[in-house]
Amino acid sequence: MTSRRTKPAASALPLERPSDALVTLGLRRLIAQKHSDTSKGVSPEWALFFELRSGTGHGPRTAYVDALALNLWPSKQHWRVAYELKASRADFLRELAKPEKRSWAMEIAHEFWYVCYPGVAKPEEIPQGCGLMVADESLSKLKKTVQAPQRQVRELTMTEVAAFARKSQ
Repeated sequence: MTSRRTKPAASALPLERPSDALVTLGLRRLIAQKHSDTSKGVSPEWALFFELRSGTGHGPRTAYVDALALNLWPSKQHWRVAYELKASRADFLRELAKPEKRSWAMEIAHEFWYVCYPGVAKPEEIPQGCGLMVADESLSKLKKTVQAPQRQVRELTMTEVAAFARKSQ
């Protein structure tokens, strides 16, 4: 009589962590879903920009934000929400070490969020003035862990408006 080997059930196998590139794509998709009409995949209410620069030229004063959502309805005062996406703990810690990196987004966005994969950021590490959303391991849902405070922001400059326009092309 021979013994038959069986594979362990798929649910018993530990999930392998996706690559940073796949995590980033998943986080981007979740942000896009948050600002879209789920029936059509687009929204008349929001414009969403990924990898947005503060201007249209290159130079040492150019700042970046991973994602910025702009509300297009005047009744919502053109609310702006900035997102910094973090796929790895090392990337998050580098970000914390350079608070000036987020200063432009903090000036122009009513809310600033770190959006992370599980285990990347601890709630107590989130800088004042920022919020934290954490994705689940399957990158199918976001959970607000630290609420981002809402703040008054300055008006956009024409250079910044030009950067938005260029990114939209």
